Amino acid sequence: MNDVVQNEFLNGTDAVETIEPVVEPIEENETAQPDPILSEVTALRTELSELRRELDLRRHADEVNRRNASLSAGRVGTNVAPEYYTPDEVRAMSPTEVRENYEKIRASMKKW
Repeated sequence: MNDVVQNEFLNGTDAVETIEPVVEPIEENETAQPDPILSEVTALRTELSELRRELDLRRHADEVNRRNASLSAGRVGTNVAPEYYTPDEVRAMSPTEVRENYEKIRASMKKW
C-alpha cells in the first residue's frame, strides 16, 4: 500500500477524488415541461386512493349498521296512529282523515 494512501486512510481522509455533479442550465428557448402522462397517472392514483378510502368508510358503516340492526328490538310503535295530533298535523289532514280521527283530534285540541 502506498504510504500516502495509507496515511490518508489512517487519518480518515479519502484518497479518492470527490466528483461534483454537473448541472447544465436550460437553454432560453427550452422550458421544463412536466410529463403529461406522469401528471395523469398521479391524478388517477390520487383519485383511486380517495375512492378506496370512501369505499372503506361505507363498508365500515354498513357493518356497524348490520350489527346494530341485529341487536335492535325494532321500531317502536310502527303502524300505530298517534294518540294526539298537533295543530299542523290536523291542518295537513284531508277531510276524510279528519272524520276518521275526529275523537283523537278533539282530545288533542284540549292540549293546544
